[in-house]
Amino acid sequence: MPFAHDQGSVYFFPNFIFPNGEKSNKLIILLTRSSKLDELFIFCTTTSKQKYREKKPGCNKDKAYFFIPVGKELFDTDTWLILDILYSFEPIDILQYNFNKKLQYFGRLKKENLQALINCIKKVEDIPEIFLEKII
Repeated sequence: MPFAHDQGSVYFFPNFIFPNGEKSNKLIILLTRSSKLDELFIFCTTTSKQKYREKKPGCNKDKAYFFIPVGKELFDTDTWLILDILYSFEPIDILQYNFNKKLQYFGRLKKENLQALINCIKKVEDIPEIFLEKII
């Protein structure tokens, strides 16, 4: 399948590598507004592990996450979109991951959830300006 690179696209990324070196199978969400292949692609990760997070739907700007309850989106469990650490990739790397089947298209966020997520990102502190310019 060709790489779908629309804002709000969700991908399964097996063995996603975190900055601390840990690996985990992750769903990641493309936040970049532009579909140009010469700009950084910015993603957030997701988790189904509640830990300290509340199950209050939508934006929690103070703790930098966005909660989507099961049944409200394409996820089969309650899902938190993590916004305190965003990840950037060069387009060529993403295309290579896709070509090598290391990145698999999972679906796309509903329009209303995507807009609410973007509005939430605007409120979260410490997101680099260069990322905000590409997201909002």
